[in-house]
Amino acid sequence: MTLSAISVPLWWLVVQRLGGVTGATTFDRLSPMAPIVGGTEVKDGMAPYLAGLVNQADRTFCGGSIISDRWILTAAHCLGNDTVNNTVVYVGSNDFMDNLGRKSNIIDRAIPHEGFVPETVHNDIALLRMNTSLKFGKRVQTIELATDIVPINASLTIVGWGRINIDGEYPKRTQILTVKSIGLIRCENMLLDMNNTLSGIIYDGNLCTFSKPGEGACKGDSGSPVIRNGKQVAVVSWGIGCAEGYPDAHASINYFHEWIQQTIAANMDQRVASIATNYIIGGSDAKKGVAPYQVSLQLLNASVCSGSIVADRWILTAAHCFRFHKMYSFVHLFSLTCPVLIKLYFSLPNSANLTHVLAGTNDLEKGGTAYAIDRVFPHDPIPANEDDVTFPNDIALIRLTTPVKFSERVQTIEYTAETVPENAAITLTGWGRTQNAKYSTKLQTMKAVAIGVDRCRELYGNLPYFNDGYICSLAKRGQGVCSGDSGGPVTWHGKLVGIMRSVFKKCSTGAPDMHTSISYYYDWIRETIANNTV
Repeated sequence: MTLSAISVPLWWLVVQRLGGVTGATTFDRLSPMAPIVGGTEVKDGMAPYLAGLVNQADRTFCGGSIISDRWILTAAHCLGNDTVNNTVVYVGSNDFMDNLGRKSNIIDRAIPHEGFVPETVHNDIALLRMNTSLKFGKRVQTIELATDIVPINASLTIVGWGRINIDGEYPKRTQILTVKSIGLIRCENMLLDMNNTLSGIIYDGNLCTFSKPGEGACKGDSGSPVIRNGKQVAVVSWGIGCAEGYPDAHASINYFHEWIQQTIAANMDQRVASIATNYIIGGSDAKKGVAPYQVSLQLLNASVCSGSIVADRWILTAAHCFRFHKMYSFVHLFSLTCPVLIKLYFSLPNSANLTHVLAGTNDLEKGGTAYAIDRVFPHDPIPANEDDVTFPNDIALIRLTTPVKFSERVQTIEYTAETVPENAAITLTGWGRTQNAKYSTKLQTMKAVAIGVDRCRELYGNLPYFNDGYICSLAKRGQGVCSGDSGGPVTWHGKLVGIMRSVFKKCSTGAPDMHTSISYYYDWIRETIANNTV
């Protein structure tokens, strides 16, 4: 039986049983999570992901966690009718009295879960979008969200700003407490032992924790992160009383992970766009010798796309590179009609200045060796109409006229049939435009997170060319793929898992980027190379 079916409201029963409740909603919630009782102070800088929701009385009434440069994760019951105007978010200090260290940030949008039910505190999760991007540093950082199910009896930590006892003062410094996870069945049974009207209050969206009497979450810590192995596994939600020896219930990240990513993507400044050539924005210069498998596809000595060395004469890239840059028509025409002439052309001094592959350097202004292209093998015929974005199999292989000379800076990369799991940390490298809109001559590298194909497809509005041959990635706002790096490698654990393909019209908004999946085309790659090696 759910709370809504109880004739006497649960929150009233809790008040009668404990003489009060802890929390922060209309009726002070079930036991909306409160302060940390029995915890210890967190040293300055040890919880740089922690945010504090501060009201007009300059009091931290809820916590939150920084999950990207513009997004704070918190509890839905922490939000009021006018959160945007009545609340600010403080980050950057574990000391509430540190007026110089803490930074105040304006909320642009408050988004509670659409299924939040105050009476049961189900779906107690929310996102806050900041008006401007947070400035990251030693004391301001994101925390990674864990998608794994938390095992029973796992050791977890709760970090927050709440009171150190139900009637006591709010602490001046952040508190931390270690607790244990318990199963949902045991959690509900323990609550039923206290009051048999609580049946149905615990559901699959909860993660329950338990500690000894005198320790637990208490008033003021709702929305704060529950952490395991350095990753956030839950959002502090509710409890009964304050460290009374009953379980505390939290919103599980595993259960709400999809909602979090969909909500962020749906509330970006820009939505879906058509295919464009890509480049890295918000990355950093790759160290010398990094990505020795990466090559630049050049037209008139300008880098127009990237590729990856998968064998001594074979480069893997995106098929649309040849449509957009007219490379395919030139190379394919001459390789079929006048192979002697094209080979003669590339044998002349400085002849590799029209269409060639540059390997062996991370700096396009110096070093590297040019290799002539013998033939291009796109998966499908290249569309004649450049406005046609219905390009479902955006992958191509380039066969070079001569094998590349391997060295410390020129190597192959293994391509894999393994499927990239959701939330995997992947790496993108390329020479495309940077934040100042200029093309970089030095190889750029950045990290991103893989997201599921189904979720990505929904975000793209089920476009007709979107098939299962894609992997998508999310990076924080100000980072992502943009113009100039199509065909570049997407790697995971040192293996090639994707080919950079397309982006949103406005780059680096934090919206997903699309890449061609290597695992989907694994057999085609092997067969094409095997059948066309001469």
